[in-house]
Amino acid sequence: MSSVIVESWLCSVKPRMTDRLQESKEVLRSLLEHLTQSRSRLWIAWNVGMSKLLSRTLEYSQQPPEVEATLELQWKALAAKSRQSWVTPILDAEPHDVDEAAELEMPGDEDLEFEWWLDEMNEDDDEGIE
Repeated sequence: MSSVIVESWLCSVKPRMTDRLQESKEVLRSLLEHLTQSRSRLWIAWNVGMSKLLSRTLEYSQQPPEVEATLELQWKALAAKSRQSWVTPILDAEPHDVDEAAELEMPGDEDLEFEWWLDEMNEDDDEGIE
């Protein structure tokens, strides 16, 4: 009897655990993306003089030269990833087709009186100009 309960519990929990794992991965990806963007600007700024700093402090390091070389390569990779995270994708816009243009001109928009609001703003901007 108890093995049936355990099996049914495992079957009922397993899908939920998979869902929870997927949700956790999404949250972690979001946090990583935020951390990368928030710190990338700092790393990009530091990258300007980092190679010079590493070479000037090399004689004071207690690490073997291979470790120092690896450290510099890792820093360069981090800086390259940081720059890549700030690259803006270039979007190629296409003109609206007939259906999209019709959607943009929805009936009832004239009730919103956008033109009146824009005219009010223009009048406010023109006040004091002679």
